[in-house]
Amino acid sequence: MFQSRSALIKHLSCAEHRRLTVICPWCSRRTRSFTRVSDLELHVKKAHLENVLSKDRFSRSNGFYFAMFP
Repeated sequence: MFQSRSALIKHLSCAEHRRLTVICPWCSRRTRSFTRVSDLELHVKKAHLENVLSKDRFSRSNGFYFAMFP
């Protein structure tokens, strides 16, 4: 159905499905959600300076642990 794995991932993360949505575990007041793990990584770097995590924590594979719908 899809020509590549990246095409499937792009399809699932679109606004209609939002199946690959990741949430910020450090935002306690309100739920911050992102459609890409890289957007979550930028958010953590800007908003949560006290949480220093290595770059490999925000890989596509580890996105499962931040997922809203794992």
